[in-house]
Amino acid sequence: MLENTFTSNIDGADAGLLLKNVVYDGSGKMWINALQHPETVVDWIIVDPRNPKDIVAQHIDVNSPQFQQQFILVFKEYHGLRLYHRKGLPALPTRSIPSYLMNAHSLCTPVVA
Repeated sequence: MLENTFTSNIDGADAGLLLKNVVYDGSGKMWINALQHPETVVDWIIVDPRNPKDIVAQHIDVNSPQFQQQFILVFKEYHGLRLYHRKGLPALPTRSIPSYLMNAHSLCTPVVA
């Protein structure tokens, strides 16, 4: 998961992610590589293209044809935060979302491709 933890305000622990699976500004060279070539480093990207402080958005043009060939938009929050998944990966396992998460992120809507 690539994200700017400062601007996204997402706690990966809520989704069951371990910090070791999050690429952020404290990830050193992996962070730099993910910003330059996310398709070689991460399966997921959280980005807010509307936020000028989002470092991920500053480096990755989510509207470019090259990016859209490699990643698909999965969720888009009302205020602009987006979740992308790398194309060509096996189907994800399904599990119920805890009700407290559904209420906390009630403004998130699924994107239909």
